[in-house]
Amino acid sequence: ENGVTPVSSSQHPFWCIPEPAIHYAYPKFIAVGESTPIVVYGNFHPGIIFECRFEGRIPSVTPARHMIDSSSLECISPAYSSPQSISLEIIGLVETVLLNVIDPVRVEATIPAVIFSGSDSIIIKGNNFIPGGMICSVQGK
Repeated sequence: ENGVTPVSSSQHPFWCIPEPAIHYAYPKFIAVGESTPIVVYGNFHPGIIFECRFEGRIPSVTPARHMIDSSSLECISPAYSSPQSISLEIIGLVETVLLNVIDPVRVEATIPAVIFSGSDSIIIKGNNFIPGGMICSVQGK
């Protein structure tokens, strides 16, 4: 149950739990000037307090972290003033995650400007797009 395996011996019952670890984080990109929620996926135990640190500092954003469940933790990044690579460290774990602060995407136009039912593609013009690293949604879908 919840990744916990009951094990017993002839002397004492005990439990084995997965070792805390980071599997991956999403998104891997933070826009310049924005505080961004980063969801870190891995093995986390509710009884252990994990702290998020960006570049070795705990952000002043409140709350800086929020445990969603035993497999995901949300960290709120501080806003950065320029593009750069940063590290996200979870105190209580050994691993770190590398994130990239990028200039925000600027959408200048969509072609066609109006989408009709059955239309299967649109062209989005702008700048600061990330090759192969972006997903577009229309009205949250």
